[in-house]
Amino acid sequence: TLGNLTAIGQNNLKRLLAYSSIAHAGYALMGLAAASTVGVQSVMIYMLVYLVMNLGAFLVVIVVAQATGSESIDDYKGLVRRHPLSAVAFAIFLFSLTGLPPFAGFTGKWYLFVAVLQNYSLPGGGWYAALAVIGALNAAVSLYYYMRVARAMFLEDPVGDVAVRPRMGYQIMLGAFSVVLVVFGVWWNPIVQWSQQSLTLWRG
Repeated sequence: TLGNLTAIGQNNLKRLLAYSSIAHAGYALMGLAAASTVGVQSVMIYMLVYLVMNLGAFLVVIVVAQATGSESIDDYKGLVRRHPLSAVAFAIFLFSLTGLPPFAGFTGKWYLFVAVLQNYSLPGGGWYAALAVIGALNAAVSLYYYMRVARAMFLEDPVGDVAVRPRMGYQIMLGAFSVVLVVFGVWWNPIVQWSQQSLTLWRG
């Protein structure tokens, strides 16, 4: 919650993503709080997905910062006109970080919430329900500040005429990360099976 509230007022993209990372750590703790096999599995799924989302988001920040020399949200205005791939990829990363379908971030959050709400029928289950509500409210807050960036990229005019021309390697990574998040958003069986097998191996 603290990370999300701090991120709301940020105009520096790197700081915004850093503060939002605190909130994402909180989501992982939700899964651990479930104190169950499903809870541990949900954390594994979420952290794998989060790694891809976060790497992709920070990669866009690097690309834009190299072109503009700044990390301000203002530098993202009209990005879709200056470099469509960066804008579309960043939108996918942000939507996925929020937990919106059909992206893999939704899959990760879904399993976390399922793990928590499975304990609702247990003694003290009301606390788990409250935890789920807090998690949902945090997701709503993150939607607000992530959408500020999306709005700047797609709905606002560019400030100046600075060109954004990332290296081909960066473009390939942006495309690959985006595809991974879309594929695992609609076809999540592979990562679910991976988490089950990893947990089985860990337990011996």
